[in-house]
Amino acid sequence: MRGDTLATTRPMLIYTLYTHLLPAPCDWESELPRIAAMGFTHVAVAGQINTTDPTVALFCAKARSLRLTALAVMPASNWGEGGASLQTGLAAVLAAGWDGVRVVDPGSVTFEDWSRVITAIRTEFPDAVLIADTVGVKQANIVQLAATGFDAMVDSGAWWDGKAAWHIEQRNAIAIHCRPVSFLEDPAIGRLADRLTPRDERTTADQHLDWYLWTVGHAGGVIVAMGFEFGSRAPLDPALPVPRP
Repeated sequence: MRGDTLATTRPMLIYTLYTHLLPAPCDWESELPRIAAMGFTHVAVAGQINTTDPTVALFCAKARSLRLTALAVMPASNWGEGGASLQTGLAAVLAAGWDGVRVVDPGSVTFEDWSRVITAIRTEFPDAVLIADTVGVKQANIVQLAATGFDAMVDSGAWWDGKAAWHIEQRNAIAIHCRPVSFLEDPAIGRLADRLTPRDERTTADQHLDWYLWTVGHAGGVIVAMGFEFGSRAPLDPALPVPRP
């Protein structure tokens, strides 16, 4: 997808569930009607995922019945080293019922391996949605990674100050080859609700909506962590405690 098509393409609206709060596929499934009703197009699951659990396929099928694309969030290191291991691991995830994968730490795999693996995966799973999470990827490597065949790449919009040129340059570089999507906030470090205070007669809820609309309009999609719609202040990194609802 080239950048000049983004304005006429429906954005990816991705809602992310976390397994340390919702550990079982039946827990994930209970959230699906609410997620669909909010207008999201994708539902992602991050954390501990057992792809051999048969109830995972039921969750994915239920998501599809509600017109939601089901994504597993997994680090590239889950599948060992080398293109063959990566291809086998990705294929196993998709064969388990997932519609796609958001790959964390894609920079740990060579560009050549990604190109070969994605080409092979497209042959077996032509409709698979593959998203690269570029957090931690050097700016100089982003264009090369984007050109390997991913459908979308996560840019660094959540950490942009709204002024520096580097983010616009990054977004434009990604958009040459695929769709840029942005995190709405960094839930592992600090939720948006902790950074916003009422001002100019606008409530924090108004500002949440402003931030959401700006992010969706600025990129080709947005990744929303569970709890954003409630103004949650709890960090969602599984390694961190959940101090308050």
